Amino acid sequence: MSKIIEPLRGVHDVLPAHVAAWQHVERVTREVFAGYGYEEIRVPVIEQTQLFKRSIGDFTDIVEKEMFSFVDQGEDHITLRPEATAGIVRAVISNGMLREGRLRVWCVDDSGSNPKASASI
Repeated sequence: MSKIIEPLRGVHDVLPAHVAAWQHVERVTREVFAGYGYEEIRVPVIEQTQLFKRSIGDFTDIVEKEMFSFVDQGEDHITLRPEATAGIVRAVISNGMLREGRLRVWCVDDSGSNPKASASI
């Protein structure tokens, strides 16, 4: 008999019985943030590795031990992002959003074991 494959430590499945509760929290979060003038932004779960090396350094524990990076078929260095902040900043800059003045954006970072809302200005 084969052993059941369990989820990774710290990662949890959201089963059908709990989805409605999560959707309620997400809906209320969107309403509260919108009430304060924040807009939602979503960034990819993968980014160029250089984005993280540039923002947190080449030789930190995060870069060396905590990030999953690989080289794709096109020889691009890709990283599964450890959190959303660098991706939000990259998205804001690369899409010219700074020209609009002060930004109020938020992102649900659900890439890790602890989903959290990140606000960035």
